[in-house]
Amino acid sequence: MDDDHYDQGLIDNDPEFEYIGFHCDRDLVDTREAVLIGRHTHLKTVYFGDFDAPKQLFDIYLMAVANNRTIEALCFHEQYHEKWRDVIFILAPFLENNSNLKTLKFTDCGG
Repeated sequence: MDDDHYDQGLIDNDPEFEYIGFHCDRDLVDTREAVLIGRHTHLKTVYFGDFDAPKQLFDIYLMAVANNRTIEALCFHEQYHEKWRDVIFILAPFLENNSNLKTLKFTDCGG
């Protein structure tokens, strides 16, 4: 996939790229984008909204988030209430090791 499918701020590790949201008009793309999220050193907020993606791809994104240590706010649309145990299990390293985390929401927190 060419770089046109990714936010340039994500590719460049841009200090001004602090938010990424996935919802009905911006789906998960692929594993490369997930890796970029995991490596980004300025990302502060990640929002997983109401979107349709295969569970395997969603889990890859969660694993990427688990590798990031700069995220301060992680929000999930209320559709994840039924899956919260899976989400928490995958994010365990993130929750244990990310001292920057201030907010973890399972609600409609905007996007």
